[in-house]
Amino acid sequence: SIHNIKNVSKTEKPNYLLKFEIYDGDSIIVNVWGVKAQELTYLKIGDEIQLNDIFVKENSFSMKHEITFTKQSTIVMLDNKTINNSTTLNPQYI
Repeated sequence: SIHNIKNVSKTEKPNYLLKFEIYDGDSIIVNVWGVKAQELTYLKIGDEIQLNDIFVKENSFSMKHEITFTKQSTIVMLDNKTINNSTTLNPQYI
């Protein structure tokens, strides 16, 4: 599932958050912040992607793992469309 992008800022400066869930035998929530959240609003259910340079942590409330994007994180679409300057595409690892 893909949630709507939200402005979660408590100040005048916007701070955007995009959450979506990925599934590969099990599901995990992905959190994308800031400009990258705005860049990824085109994602839709059924897109096949590769995530690179991500941070995985346990959510202290749900006790489930979740993925958070860092400044170095990238997404590569399986249709060879490159997002955020990533050049790697290895479908066997997706």
